[in-house]
Amino acid sequence: MVAPHVLNVEPPEESNAIGDPSDATRMEGVVFDGHRGWLHLPQTHSPLLATIVFCQPLGREARNAHRSIWLLANRLASSGFAVLRYDHLGTGESLPLPDEVDAWQQWLRGVEKAVEFAQAATNAGTLVLGGVRIGASLAAIAATRVRADALLLLAPVIKGRPWLRELQFATALLRGHSPGNDAGLGLNADGLWLSPQTLESMAKLDLGELDSTSPSVFIASRGDATSLQERLSDLGAAIDFESFEGYGELFQEAYLNEPPDALFRRIASWLLCLSVNWPPVTMTEPIASARLTVIGGEERAVSFGNGLRGVLCTPVDVVGEKKAVIFVNTGGDSRAGIGGFAVEASRELCNHGIAALRFDFAGLGDSAFSDGWRSHIYETPRDEDFVAAVALLAAEDISCITVAGVCSGGYHALEIACRNERIAAAYAVNAAILVWRAGDSLTQSATMEGSRQPWLRNIGRHLSSRNQWRRIFNGEIRWRSALTNISSGLLRRWIARLDRKQTRTFRASMRQLSMRGGQARVVVGAFDSSLDELETHFDRDGAWFAKLPGMSVGIIDGLDHGLFFRESRRIALEDLLSFVERVSSAPA
Repeated sequence: MVAPHVLNVEPPEESNAIGDPSDATRMEGVVFDGHRGWLHLPQTHSPLLATIVFCQPLGREARNAHRSIWLLANRLASSGFAVLRYDHLGTGESLPLPDEVDAWQQWLRGVEKAVEFAQAATNAGTLVLGGVRIGASLAAIAATRVRADALLLLAPVIKGRPWLRELQFATALLRGHSPGNDAGLGLNADGLWLSPQTLESMAKLDLGELDSTSPSVFIASRGDATSLQERLSDLGAAIDFESFEGYGELFQEAYLNEPPDALFRRIASWLLCLSVNWPPVTMTEPIASARLTVIGGEERAVSFGNGLRGVLCTPVDVVGEKKAVIFVNTGGDSRAGIGGFAVEASRELCNHGIAALRFDFAGLGDSAFSDGWRSHIYETPRDEDFVAAVALLAAEDISCITVAGVCSGGYHALEIACRNERIAAAYAVNAAILVWRAGDSLTQSATMEGSRQPWLRNIGRHLSSRNQWRRIFNGEIRWRSALTNISSGLLRRWIARLDRKQTRTFRASMRQLSMRGGQARVVVGAFDSSLDELETHFDRDGAWFAKLPGMSVGIIDGLDHGLFFRESRRIALEDLLSFVERVSSAPA
């Protein structure tokens, strides 16, 4: 496989968004110094009160907070502020970094680059730096390097070492073993890669030792922030401290969480009060192009349909039929995918002459929604979204289209391939739900969606494993929760087998897809709960499905449920590429 394009780094030197709260904003995709981001603005010709550069958190926290940060940026833009959200290098949709680089230093310099870009793009001299969790820590340190008129710190990570220990422990539990002392090898944490150099730099983080800051600081903390408050006070900052009400709700999984509305209103009020003393300016137009060069082609931000947002990756050289893959959301996460799987896959496909569109469904990620702040990951109809996506690709003269998704994204890939004859193929990874039943509990269904949940066919193997019992006694596995998950899976299987109507309907759809020349591949981890769902509807090892012309099943060892780990993403990417290269256009 060709190595992904990475940003060369020098050694360190010493839109109108639909939804809450109004339609009075627009959103522009932007690119600067290898970073991809979105600029939220008031409608054209509205004066700007200030420019806000907002630093994203990392890993799981970034995925879970993404939609809420989008909501906050929209609200602040509707109040007259320009807000830049962007992905740090090596994360999200920005260019990757070499494995061995000290990413912490690159992220700090990235804040400075974001400030330069945002101020040039908006013409606003007044600057507010802000962020959530580790993004807030980056903003606080960056405020010692650039002049910021105000600082917005939401649950900042005050000391790096305890945060890293939490990350290491959570990662070890996800892998299914006790945390070890392997920091010298780097940390592959919930889709985030931290090199040994990065870990060393982050371990030194201590906001209680800042040597300068902004004149006005807003802190929302869920715990003890005394050392930070005392240090900022000693530096002469006027501090507005709030308890972070709704922190726990914010950082639940992205399809279940809730934004901290009261806190967001308080932030908007605080900024508006400060802005009384800030001179408003007229924004500079136009904004720079949102195109990013990658190996074999380029990526550009796209807005299409009814407020849908995404990124289209197009190859320079195409041999034979023009093909494209559409990547959709995993659960409630943004389109980049866990560990940036959709981004990495898009770029690898592009390097093989295949276009890729990754976009957010209406009501997820960066896409607007007319009925609430977030849509349901299964029940919200997606046909209109796909019609718009297919039309976008048709404008590029692409007719051979594969839809790919992980977990709930796999469910939608199979569903739309059956209903939309302009889709040639579907590729589903670890689809924990193949048949959604109206009225099913999303929370209950979610209990079956992790690779940590035992696959029913292997209960005996789990119970005979000394390692599993050790994990239970150590508290690494909550046995009551595990029993609940097993009973939920058994109940779901029994209901499906007693009432075969939905299974028959789903099989008929798959048969029809096959008969019209469509193709589909279902890939599951050998010990993932999605294998149980596959067998519920398609017999042992998915044999019924695999017998259909154009259909195949891959049961793969080492494939974790959400592609949290690098080896899983590599396996899935190679399998996907092999599948797409064999796909041909469905008959008209």
